[in-house]
Amino acid sequence: MDKRISLFSLFFLFSCILILSGFILFFQIGESQKPFDKNIYVNLLERLRQKHKLLPMRQYFSLGKPADVAVLTHDVDYKVEGLKALTLVEKEFNVRSTIFIRFDAYYLTQNLAYFQQLEREGWEIGFHYDSLSRTNGNMTEALKLFQSQLAFFRSYFNISSVSYHGDVEYDVATFNGNLYLENIDLFHEWGLRERLEVEGEYIADTNHNLKIPQEFESVVVVNFHSDWWS
Repeated sequence: MDKRISLFSLFFLFSCILILSGFILFFQIGESQKPFDKNIYVNLLERLRQKHKLLPMRQYFSLGKPADVAVLTHDVDYKVEGLKALTLVEKEFNVRSTIFIRFDAYYLTQNLAYFQQLEREGWEIGFHYDSLSRTNGNMTEALKLFQSQLAFFRSYFNISSVSYHGDVEYDVATFNGNLYLENIDLFHEWGLRERLEVEGEYIADTNHNLKIPQEFESVVVVNFHSDWWS
């Protein structure tokens, strides 16, 4: 009898440890995926503007790629809510950024008017393309798809900046940036500049992983994803 009680006690204790560990892991994961607070962006811009001019991507290229510049960009992958927090900060600083939007993201049709309003207020709208992934790495078909999607966007916006989208939902072996790297001249003929062309220090929040350096290089590219902000 005592032996059975002892075994039951051990089993109960072991079960409690597993349950407690599960709760700790749950809260750790939840904490790590909490949206970034906009005050992080406020503090970053405060630091950057001490020595850098804060510009959208189109203006950076139109000025001949000057030094002591922070190029502000945002990728809108799936959600638009975080973008509203980021642009509100920029409005407070009286600066503008480049906002890269995707072709058939679920948010697009519901927010076309919102993006057009941002463009009227001075933000730059760019094309966040994933053409190579969508065509299984077929370069010829990817270029056709890219052109058709670009034409669609140009019917609504003044598109001169583009940036490739990650391809987790398609094929992680496909690098969409290769569409640009193998067709640089075509992109330039179409009046486009890729974010890859900005040579500088990138401060990004990819996969909810954000590290802000203590000191900044002379050219900085801020690349934030609206999905991670509130």
